[in-house]
Amino acid sequence: MSFPRRAAPLAVLLACLVLLAAPPGARAALRAVVLPLQPAPGAPVEGFGAAVQNIVENALVLHGGFEETFFLNYTEAFDSAGDLQAYIGGQRAAESPLPGLARRGVRLALGGTVEPGSGTTRQARLWLKDLETGERSEILLPVDPLAGLTGLRSGLIPLLEQAAGRPFNPAQAKALRRPEILPMKAFSLLGHAYASYLVSTRARIRPPFRLSFSARALELAPNSATALNMHGWLLHASGDDAPALTLFRKALDRDPSLVDALDGMARLTLDRSGQEQALPWVLRKTRTRDEGVGPGLARVHHHLAGMAKGSDRNRVAAWHLNKATVLDPAWDRPLLELTLALSRMERFEDARRALDKRLAREKSPALRTRYLEQMALVRLWESQAAQREKKTPQRVQALEQAVELAAVTPGMARDLRWRVRYELADALCAGGEPGRAAQELSAAEAANQTEQLLQNALMAFCLARSGRSAEARALAWETLSATAEQERRRDPVPRRAYESLGRAFDALDRQELARIMERHATPHIPDPAK
Repeated sequence: MSFPRRAAPLAVLLACLVLLAAPPGARAALRAVVLPLQPAPGAPVEGFGAAVQNIVENALVLHGGFEETFFLNYTEAFDSAGDLQAYIGGQRAAESPLPGLARRGVRLALGGTVEPGSGTTRQARLWLKDLETGERSEILLPVDPLAGLTGLRSGLIPLLEQAAGRPFNPAQAKALRRPEILPMKAFSLLGHAYASYLVSTRARIRPPFRLSFSARALELAPNSATALNMHGWLLHASGDDAPALTLFRKALDRDPSLVDALDGMARLTLDRSGQEQALPWVLRKTRTRDEGVGPGLARVHHHLAGMAKGSDRNRVAAWHLNKATVLDPAWDRPLLELTLALSRMERFEDARRALDKRLAREKSPALRTRYLEQMALVRLWESQAAQREKKTPQRVQALEQAVELAAVTPGMARDLRWRVRYELADALCAGGEPGRAAQELSAAEAANQTEQLLQNALMAFCLARSGRSAEARALAWETLSATAEQERRRDPVPRRAYESLGRAFDALDRQELARIMERHATPHIPDPAK
């Protein structure tokens, strides 16, 4: 893969540092995700659940045997922000998000409940589950911020060491046992701040109210590395990077091994000052985690890919993402984003080749499914490119291969399975094979009303094209009635449903209805003068 036109000045140094990466035979880091702890049955939501979650996350990412990741990257394991909010409040089953995590390649999930302790203290009943083997273990740990949280963090050490298959090094274990005293109110506020940030992330919004929680917590615990780090990240999420950097530095003054604050320094320095200034923070984080340099540098390249701009951004992003896949072969995210960047450049063969290479050695069933889903998406994008160029045979071929992938991948996401079959039917009907198209639609499994509308509208057109006028007419009227009902409920009706209905009525010699459907399918652009 070619270098970007203006290669970064550290390109040679970064390439040389690959030699310091973990050896080829090293065990891949485990992907473990910590869920928000729920309140005990009947207990109020006090914020302690998300606060304990954050403490456990920061203990976990200190160990190089685990991937450096946070639940923040996996909120889509929940169907919606409301679903996540309900989970945090204890209104969802403890293991309800585990299938969603497993589909995203998570091997270990940690969760639990916060229960009353003695006096003003609390207890965390933690569970850890291996999503491949089903093995589950539990542990009860004290939660006493006024005692420095030492009981909680010390108790995590054997649990995480057993899960990772190797111990924390002495410096890491010492760091975990370092006391961090907070008032209970500050600890509760940090939990509320983190929970609101997680929910807003799932909702893809950034409400400013969450800053008041972490700001107040910091007022109550100005020397807490956890409070400094939390408020720093929330300031960064609000676009206020200068004070965020100051807070990350202060957090590291109090806890030099706080990986999340080191990551904040690396990311923000990279954004503001470039690779030369960011590299020392990357290397420090790598040493703190006791991992090979490769994963740390992979995250630098991944971040640089996300910063790529301009007309050449896909090529620049692809170069950085390819570097990230080499530096950390076990990390799936750069590969998935690489195939997207390559597909945007219509380099579909390169995208498939990259996925084939990873599939040849991937053992995890969840990740194999994820890569096969991505292969189907690449075929879908390839079909869209063929459609733009009016190459119907190539479009049909790409979609047939996507449908074949769905057939041999039982765990493939249901919406993707439906989408590729629907698109194949559309391509077949456009290509003069309405009979085959109707067969594909009959095999599709719509899971919601919108998909059913699209499917029925296209089926009506295919039946009309096949000469089955009576069936087509009945289905077209039924679908038209359903679209009207959906419009009355103010639920959006997809443009393609109106397009297919228009084509169906046109084939049934109902041109006046066809024109009405065409008008509905045309986006309305308001007159700015009115």
